[in-house]
Amino acid sequence: MRSNPAGSSSIEALLLDLSTRGIRLWADGDNLGFEAPAGAFTPDLKQRVREAKADLLAHFSAEATAPLLQELSPAQEAIWLARLDRPDDVAYTIIFPIALPPVGEEVVKEAVQYIIDRHEALRTVFTEKDGRTFQRVLPTGAPVLLVHDIVDAENPKATAEQIFIREVARHFDLRNGPLVRFHL
Repeated sequence: MRSNPAGSSSIEALLLDLSTRGIRLWADGDNLGFEAPAGAFTPDLKQRVREAKADLLAHFSAEATAPLLQELSPAQEAIWLARLDRPDDVAYTIIFPIALPPVGEEVVKEAVQYIIDRHEALRTVFTEKDGRTFQRVLPTGAPVLLVHDIVDAENPKATAEQIFIREVARHFDLRNGPLVRFHL
């Protein structure tokens, strides 16, 4: 496969496919390195990666050369200043329950990972340098997914509501992240 910037969505689809199989891929100079569970990196999948090698290396190179610090948007600056003024304020905390079909914990973890990987805003933290505040996008990593087994609770709905109330009272660490938490 020839290098094709327009093919970035197909590269993202390939990386998502690899991620859902537990395969981690990275650039190692002019080569690609990987970690994979036994049997996950099939010969067909390896061939797809070989064919996309140039595009994958370009993708990883673009990620590596992205600016580390960026100016805050006016909305981000307002949130930052409000947090400095009221560090325990939870005004920007949004909690909402979503009813999920019985898909299993691993499927939810994969979906949450996809959301975190896809949206830089969920991986953005604030940092100060030379008296100015900047945003910094963290690399993708394991999302914060807290699993609560409330099926056997005396009153599962009341237990879930207690979890919501507790979470509303927790503020997010804008300096270190993460800026999103998922509960199952």
